[in-house]
Amino acid sequence: MTTDAFDSVVKFAPEEIRNWVGQRRREEVIHQHGFRIPLRFWKLIDGLPGAPLAGEPLDESAVWISRGTLFDLAEAARTDQSGESALRLYWATLAWGTGSPNRNNKRRVEAIRGNIGEAGRVLQESAELSTQDPYAAFMLLHPRGRNRLGFLGPSFSTKFLYFAGGGDPKHPCQIVDSKALATTYRITGEQAFDMPHGRYNYDVGTYLRVLTRFEELAESASTNKRTISADEVERWAFSA
Repeated sequence: MTTDAFDSVVKFAPEEIRNWVGQRRREEVIHQHGFRIPLRFWKLIDGLPGAPLAGEPLDESAVWISRGTLFDLAEAARTDQSGESALRLYWATLAWGTGSPNRNNKRRVEAIRGNIGEAGRVLQESAELSTQDPYAAFMLLHPRGRNRLGFLGPSFSTKFLYFAGGGDPKHPCQIVDSKALATTYRITGEQAFDMPHGRYNYDVGTYLRVLTRFEELAESASTNKRTISADEVERWAFSA
């Protein structure tokens, strides 16, 4: 789809995005977006690199993890060659992304436990790549269409790649999950974004196309008074 065709299909979307953002600052829309995370499940990672679970303590049984919390872990995740800091970001990303249900997290933890050194190295390298090359970062985690780390599909790997950017509004990697894809399909009609029910994996081409659409929507929705970033479009797409 050409840019002109894209613009004609999504004429309503920039206004939708602006209305959703409203008078809120980016700090409120992005950095403060978080959840209360019970700690009971996360005792599972005790003794593993990256433990204990990062977060702002609320009481003895829970922490608060926001996007801002995760952004604070990003620089170390990218630069710590041991991989321990990347694992710290990874555990917190899983907790933020699943909340109390912790769906598939036990499997994700156990898949890494058996090869912790390799997992840390892969996560650190992908975090570093995320700031400059979304294609290479995605392919490192999903070579030849498979998941490099057990039970880590694109909906969650792209969360990790996004948070590795540390909150930079120009970070090239965004979260692309089933809800973001559904909204992108709704506003563009592009079949590449139409995910059948129950299917969660997609390829790097789909990821890059969504990133392009988010950037285009962010530019279209921005005004002289308020610049809207691609991750704010992602938040809108999830909510929409």
